[in-house]
Amino acid sequence: MKYRIAENNRYSKYLIKWKHNQRIKSVDYGELKKEIDEDAIIQEKIDGELAIFEWKKGEDPVFGSLGFAIRKDLPVLDEIVKILEAKGYNQATIFGDLAYSEKKGLPSHFNITMSKIRSPKSKEDEDKIHFYIFELDKLNGEKKSRSYKEYLESFDLLYKLFGSSKRTFPVEYFKGGKNLTKAWDKFVEKEKNEGIVVREKGIIVKCKPGFTLDLAVIAFQEGKGKNKGKLGAFLTALYDGTDFILRAQKTPSFRKGMNAHPKNKNIQNKE
Repeated sequence: MKYRIAENNRYSKYLIKWKHNQRIKSVDYGELKKEIDEDAIIQEKIDGELAIFEWKKGEDPVFGSLGFAIRKDLPVLDEIVKILEAKGYNQATIFGDLAYSEKKGLPSHFNITMSKIRSPKSKEDEDKIHFYIFELDKLNGEKKSRSYKEYLESFDLLYKLFGSSKRTFPVEYFKGGKNLTKAWDKFVEKEKNEGIVVREKGIIVKCKPGFTLDLAVIAFQEGKGKNKGKLGAFLTALYDGTDFILRAQKTPSFRKGMNAHPKNKNIQNKE
C-alpha cells in the first residue's frame, strides 16, 4: 500500500482550521511559574513536522501536513491502523508531530528530522519516522476533545492505545503546576527538547528556553525586486573584545553584495 504525506488537500485545510481555533500564547519560564494551574498538564514540545493523521476503514491512511509531500511507504502509518483496528475502531483523526528518532521516544534535531522526512534514503530511515501525538480529535466519528475534561480523558485513552507501540507515542507529560520544574528539567534540560507545552482550560501555553546575544552590524545589503532601494538585510558579527567573529565562508554570496559599515573596515574573521 502506498502511503503519503499529503499537502494542499482537505486534511491540510483541516489542520489549518484546527490551528486557528486554538488559543495559543508564548510566555517565558518566569511568567509561566506564576500563572500555571494545578489542573494543567505539562507536555514535552516536540520539534518536528506538525501533522494530522486521518484514517477511515476501507480507505488509505494519510498524514496531512502544512508543508511538503512524501511519496513513501511509512511503517508508522501501518502501525497506527493495525492498533486501531485491533481495538475495534474504524475511523480516527489525530494531531501530532512527525519526527525522526534514532532512539525510541527521543526525536532527533529538527534539521535531521526535516531531511529524513522529506527524503528518507532507506527502509531504516522510513522505520525511524515516528509520530508523537498530542491530541485525539475524533474516534469512530465522535469528537473527543471539545472540552478540557474530554481532552484529559482522551489523552488517557491514547496512552492505553499506543503506550507500548514502536513508532507512535502520546507525548510525555506531568500534571499540575507543582511539577513544572520537574517537567522542565526532564524535557528541556535533560532530553534537549524544544520546550514545553502547558494545556489549561481554554488555552495552550508554549514555553521555550531562550538567551540573548549582542551583535554588531558590520554590513548591509540592498533589497531586490519590489524592495529595491530599501534596506534588505544585515550582516552581523560577535565582538569578543578583540575581533569580530564571523563565519565568513558560510555566506560568500551574501558578503559579496554587502556594503561594509564604515566603522568596521578592519574585521578579522575567526571560526
